[in-house]
Amino acid sequence: MLKTLTAPLLALVLAVTPMAATPAQANSNDLGKVIAGATLLFIIGSALSNAQTSNTTQVQVVRWKVLPRDCRDYVSYRNNPLEVVGLHCLNRANFSYTNRLPNSCQRTVRAFGRNRTVFSLPCLRQNGWTI
Repeated sequence: MLKTLTAPLLALVLAVTPMAATPAQANSNDLGKVIAGATLLFIIGSALSNAQTSNTTQVQVVRWKVLPRDCRDYVSYRNNPLEVVGLHCLNRANFSYTNRLPNSCQRTVRAFGRNRTVFSLPCLRQNGWTI
């Protein structure tokens, strides 16, 4: 925002500068012109300040709600394909927040001849987790 206003403002100042280079005269209107100029500068400055502060929105990213991408997998759960994140993979990836995963998303599937604990990725996404 500031860069877009700087160039036109500089052009305006350079265009008006030759007009202001007149011999000094003492006038009763000089005080009014100084006050009006100072007021105008104050208004422009406050408008720029408000424009800079109002456009900044802070988004807080909860780092512990981001799952490792390498742990995403697809399994068959009740004869339907399901996108999951494996608990064993999360532990191998040093993901420290497995205790915060919602129990409602936990599933047990049979893979490689063993029962595996996995978490349903659609369910995790509904609970605010990302991958």
